[in-house]
Amino acid sequence: MFKTMKYCPQYPSEPFATIEAARIWVETFVKWYNDVHYHSAISFTTPNSRHEGLDSQILKSRS
Repeated sequence: MFKTMKYCPQYPSEPFATIEAARIWVETFVKWYNDVHYHSAISFTTPNSRHEGLDSQILKSRS
């Protein structure tokens, strides 16, 4: 996940001002990564939908 994080366009070009700012950024990124970003390894569904068992329903609706 670090490579995905490091190369995402929103990755800051400057160091974080505080540890709290870093935590907020990482928390936001992880939420996006798990809830919004589609992953090719799991048939372009989100990890959260896979975890909740919704991926088969999503894939069926695409057919």
